[in-house]
Amino acid sequence: MLYACFSCVQQGSVIHEKIEAVAVRKGIDLYNWVGNVDSLLVGYVYYDSPMFKTFVDEADMIYETNRLVRKGRGPMEFQSPFFCIDENNLYIIECGRGTLNKVAKYSIPQKTDGVAEDIFMLNCCHEFSNVLSITSLDSLRLICLTNDFASEDILFLMDFSIDSIRKISFPISDSFLGEPSIKAMVYTSNAKIHYNKKLAKLAYACGEGQYLEIMDYKDGNVCNRKKVLSILPEYSIWSEGNLMSYEMIDKRHRGVQSWMTEQGIYISYNNWDYDSLYKEYPWYYTDIIYVFDWEGNKIRSFMTDRPFSTFMVSADDKKLYTISMELETSEPLICSYYLE
Repeated sequence: MLYACFSCVQQGSVIHEKIEAVAVRKGIDLYNWVGNVDSLLVGYVYYDSPMFKTFVDEADMIYETNRLVRKGRGPMEFQSPFFCIDENNLYIIECGRGTLNKVAKYSIPQKTDGVAEDIFMLNCCHEFSNVLSITSLDSLRLICLTNDFASEDILFLMDFSIDSIRKISFPISDSFLGEPSIKAMVYTSNAKIHYNKKLAKLAYACGEGQYLEIMDYKDGNVCNRKKVLSILPEYSIWSEGNLMSYEMIDKRHRGVQSWMTEQGIYISYNNWDYDSLYKEYPWYYTDIIYVFDWEGNKIRSFMTDRPFSTFMVSADDKKLYTISMELETSEPLICSYYLE
């Protein structure tokens, strides 16, 4: 157990607040964070069954409490889903050829032993092969990122009550003149969309380049788009036989990892140098997070005492949770930090 500590460290011309973990939990295998409700944390393990784990954070001690959602292709199972937490609900969506198109809604904390309260079969998505990020407008509507329409369109509104999906106009202008579906792939791969209910705003973070937008959302439309980070990805088509994808031209800017709350937008920049360790950790680790408000102003930056692969911020913006690892054993670590 460690105690919270704030100091400042200078990296180049930028000064970051240095924060130290208040809790370090070993021996829990976890791939990514899903979200949190009060002191309950939800994480994801993509190769395990059940795939979702819940933890409680009490008195700066983190305990695993439950597991839910079986891995598989059955009616109540998911193979490679995408997910989000909205208020007290966990939404899990899977669309893909060879599986059922469906969304399940679970209550968090669990009222029953890992049983979905609602499950929606999505006939409107029968041609989808993927949905890459989702955010909830309300209990029956999701906004999702997908690249499956052989066009540049990437943003869609999904309404379970009438089993429909429709495009939200969200063009991104760059210099690419090739296959539209390749452009859509670039702007959805590892990207994230988030809806701020309090402000009726959307934030979009691109998985390539260094690109972040904030915009107003009303009645199925976006307006007042504001670029917070404006480095667009530079890419070309890559093909081999019948396979087609994209290849980055400028590999210095390899996207951002983001977490968003009603108060702030948290950003870490992805590393691009595959051949070098990051402070003895794997190349894809980092330890710096920048914080923006919902007007796009940078308000803070901090550096964790341990580099991490992924992170999550509590809904009240008071705590940061990361997934790191023990250098000696390569075992995963869950670390928590106070942010105020």
